[in-house]
Amino acid sequence: MATSGVPARTASRCAMTCAWLTAAASTSTIIGLPAVIPQLKEIFRLSHGEAGLIVTALWIPHAGSQLIAGWIAPAVGVRRLFRWTLCASVVALGVTLLAPSYASLLALRTVTGLLTGASFVLAILYAAAHTPPARQRESQAMVGAMSYVGCVVAYAGIAVLLEAVGWRAGYLPSLGFYIAALVLLEVGGWVDEKQLAAPGRASTSRVQWQVRQVLSSFCSPRVALLAIAHLCSFGVIIVVASWLTAYFVRLADMGSRASLLVSALVLVAGVLGRVASGRLFGRMSEISLIRGGLTCSGLALFGLAAAPSLSIAPMLAFAVLGCCSLTYGPIVVLALGRSLSEEGARNVGSLTFLATLAASTLPAVIGWLVDRHGSFGPGFVLLGILTASAVVLLPSAKLQPAEAGGVSADPA
Repeated sequence: MATSGVPARTASRCAMTCAWLTAAASTSTIIGLPAVIPQLKEIFRLSHGEAGLIVTALWIPHAGSQLIAGWIAPAVGVRRLFRWTLCASVVALGVTLLAPSYASLLALRTVTGLLTGASFVLAILYAAAHTPPARQRESQAMVGAMSYVGCVVAYAGIAVLLEAVGWRAGYLPSLGFYIAALVLLEVGGWVDEKQLAAPGRASTSRVQWQVRQVLSSFCSPRVALLAIAHLCSFGVIIVVASWLTAYFVRLADMGSRASLLVSALVLVAGVLGRVASGRLFGRMSEISLIRGGLTCSGLALFGLAAAPSLSIAPMLAFAVLGCCSLTYGPIVVLALGRSLSEEGARNVGSLTFLATLAASTLPAVIGWLVDRHGSFGPGFVLLGILTASAVVLLPSAKLQPAEAGGVSADPA
């Protein structure tokens, strides 16, 4: 049943579209500014290592806020926390457009990271609250796919805006996505939802209980293994995507606009991979799809390390992103169970925290390797080794999906 006079079906569609726009906003915020690294390097006179910190400065708080969002959303209410996070995101991106220096930009990226992490986890939980258990994998695959639709649109938009507004074009499309998501959340109505909370618990014991549960999730073999898989899927995607424009510029002296458009075409692989994981490969087990996707991605990473020609490099990058993206839907389903629950929310927050924290240093490490060796090859070898290690470390016995009783977000 819907509130605000909006039919339940319309409210559910609005909720899913809001989750999609938020995923697009969060992911395009992460890689939107790295898309203009060539311009940032020129304006602020940065090395590749300093430019890599643009990504790392966001990722560390991004990781922490994912854990916090997954932890407190059951108590605060998914929709209520979602609204606050979207509002803060709009403000933070707007302020960042005024950043006068590299130091201020790094500081604002840190603040932005707190919001991108929370908003992405809340988009996952909000979508799960509005999806029947039997369709969770397809639903989460679409949330993931829309994050890359947003990146493709953002890169194309940055290419158009770059000449007029410079590096600030890296944030304008993301700002638009956040505003659209916030408007839709407020005007679209919502389905009546239960609060994700354990009934009858006093506030003090509630917090103590949740702390114990979060700590226990860190010790769970399932969460640890899924975090490894997520590190070598979404983590690798973000690292590779963050350096794509600089990589193409360096590979063939390609102009900034051309490198953005080529990168946008490569990012289409993320969309195709995530849609395919929910539809084309819907009959494959989650574990088989994760291991198969990571295996193919690792091979493509080693191919990129061999410094291929411009005619081959985009195809290999396309393969990396596409194969990594196949793993997103299965990973979320294995973490959530088949419907939203408190345990599932904690699992999602914990695994994304662990994976993102582990991946947070990689963009800067890749930049420093380029400064030292004059090539992206060693960085791609490093990512390939990490991916191969993940495939070896992922036994199927400890990753069977747990069935979870579904409860949803609050209507506040």
